Amino acid sequence: MKKLRFLLLLAFCGFIPFGCECDTPRKYIEHLRAIRLSITDDYNNSANPKVTNDTLNISLFLDTEQEFVASVFSLTSNAYATTPCKGDESLGLKNKIDSIVITSDKDFRGALANQPLDSLARLSYNYTAVNDTLIINDINRNGNRYSHYISLIKDSTETFTQKFKVAIYTHDGRKTEGETATLTWE
Repeated sequence: MKKLRFLLLLAFCGFIPFGCECDTPRKYIEHLRAIRLSITDDYNNSANPKVTNDTLNISLFLDTEQEFVASVFSLTSNAYATTPCKGDESLGLKNKIDSIVITSDKDFRGALANQPLDSLARLSYNYTAVNDTLIINDINRNGNRYSHYISLIKDSTETFTQKFKVAIYTHDGRKTEGETATLTWE
């Protein structure tokens, strides 16, 4: 009898797997870990991409870590709690984004180097341009589920090199940055 009680206690505490890991979808929150930027038209992912048209599209990838929201009454093993299952649902970012700031290492269309590009950079969601607030709300609410892009249009016919940087500021005071490779506008 003591052994049976002990085994039931271990199963209830999650030390012994009890039930299928993916019986029911679970909810999780996401922690922003890093930002990756890539030039959308650079299919070879080269070290020095060339941009031959007037519009530059940068893919914005958010590297996040999932933290599953544990249920007190779950009889699922703790080991299973870290395994993603089909149907799991993101509750969005734990530390919500306050702002997304895009800068350039060189002057760009009247904006000084390392100063926010504000109206010169257009954020989009699945290639549909929307305002920054909608993008931030989407990421805060849905986490890293959708594709986000940054579009920039050059106003010069000259060939020049440039690098863009994105900084994301969150409610907890963290700043997470990512930057493109040095690209050549042609």
